[in-house]
Parts: sequence; structure tokens; C-alpha cells
Amino acid sequence: MARDLAPEDSARLDDWVAQVASALSVDVDVPVAGLLKLAADVAHGVLRPAAPVTGFLVGAALAASPQLAPDEALARVRAVLEAFPAAGADPGASA
Repeated sequence: MARDLAPEDSARLDDWVAQVASALSVDVDVPVAGLLKLAADVAHGVLRPAAPVTGFLVGAALAASPQLAPDEALARVRAVLEAFPAAGADPGASA
């Protein structure tokens, strides 16, 4: 169950993921909770539109590198996020 979702919403999300995966002929365990947490952090720390684009990039990386584990892909993005200037930060200011 995804964190912070009501049980009925979590069940609906699980059903959605299963149906989309089937439609796309994808047989993979989807790290739903990790993706949702990362998407929220990216949306708030970078820019809202960066969240779905980041999800797409994670999926593309996993498809291009079958040896890459989903948790490792998420960790790599999290490392970029931690080093990325915070939303609203002055890029010219020195730390």
C-alpha cells in the first residue's frame, strides 16, 4: 500500500498499475511507495513538472539497463536531487 493513501485509493492505484503494466506488456514489480515519495520530493524541491518527467526517466533507465535495480535507480535520482539547488534558491549565492 502506498504511504498516505486511504485503503480504497491504494487499491485503486494498485489496480491502475496492474492494468497499465498489462497494457504496456511490462512485467515488473513497481516500487510505488518509493516512486511516490521521490515524485513528491522532486515536485517540491525542483518543480512540479519535473516529477512525471523524472518518473519517465527512471523507467527509461530501467528499460535501457536491465541490470539496474529499481531501488538503485531511485537512489541515483535522490543523489541528484540532494545536490540540486533548492527551488527558489539564488543560483548565484555562495554557500
